[in-house]
Amino acid sequence: MVNELKTLKDLEPKDYVDEVDIFVGSLRGEAIKHIKAKIKKIEEHSHARFEIGNFEKDNCYMNCLRCRNDYVQIQWIRYFFNITDEELR
Repeated sequence: MVNELKTLKDLEPKDYVDEVDIFVGSLRGEAIKHIKAKIKKIEEHSHARFEIGNFEKDNCYMNCLRCRNDYVQIQWIRYFFNITDEELR
């Protein structure tokens, strides 16, 4: 029996649920790695001592444009993927 190739229009949700779950899981893992790399960049600056979830302890990092941009990206990624503090530890 030969399986025909399906186009995107032919696919039913049941046909790709497993693959989508795997893709989303790996994408989420990459997002966590990306956040950790940005946290490390912020920590390397002498003006910032970063603890997960505690940016407010030292607001000096907000005076640094790069760190502020990294912070905004971290917050957006965390919100989009619903990443918790525990997952970043």
